Amino acid sequence: MPIDVAVVQRLLAVVRKNHRIVAHYRDLPRLELAAEPGRMLAIQHGLQLAIQALIDLALHIASAAGAARLERYRDAVRALSEEKIVSPEAGERLQAMVGLRNILVHGYTDVDEVRLLELVDQRLDDFITVANQIEEALKSRGLL
Repeated sequence: MPIDVAVVQRLLAVVRKNHRIVAHYRDLPRLELAAEPGRMLAIQHGLQLAIQALIDLALHIASAAGAARLERYRDAVRALSEEKIVSPEAGERLQAMVGLRNILVHGYTDVDEVRLLELVDQRLDDFITVANQIEEALKSRGLL
């Protein structure tokens, strides 16, 4: 199956849109952020959507590249690294994002909001780094 350019562009747009949304909330003073519980929900959901879009990109690209059976999301991420679509460092960060997505989806009652905000402060721009690496790798191969 070839790479569907429209799918890739749509998923990259989802990553970038949700990055902007979460960045807006990240930049609010902590007291203002804490004053409205819906803001934390927006951060969590924005992260979840951005991560899922990156996972879907990884699955789409890995499948198009003929990757062996993909049993877990992490298999698709590993395929991106093996195909040199993302750097080893970006692959590790994407693996960590998959873990965060699992916590947000399955362990949502146990999300440590302080730790989550620390991650947002320190790692939010990893979403753009990974998205840009994917886009550039596909462009350089004439696939986008």
